[in-house]
Amino acid sequence: MDAAATARTGAPQLRSFHEDREYNLMLLADFRRPMLWGTRGRLRSVAAAEALMLAGWKAILAGGAVGQPC
Repeated sequence: MDAAATARTGAPQLRSFHEDREYNLMLLADFRRPMLWGTRGRLRSVAAAEALMLAGWKAILAGGAVGQPC
């Protein structure tokens, strides 16, 4: 309840809080030699790249931003 706004308007006023969130990601992939092996038909590096891709699209669809290092 917002007491000051209620007193000014004469009608009950509710105060709401909307937290500002930033959903920004920096995607990094490790393609060193240990990541270039795998089991079940795919490399560890490919599995990591797919996980990064899903995280990136999730951030974009939520209104965030995705970056990559230079």
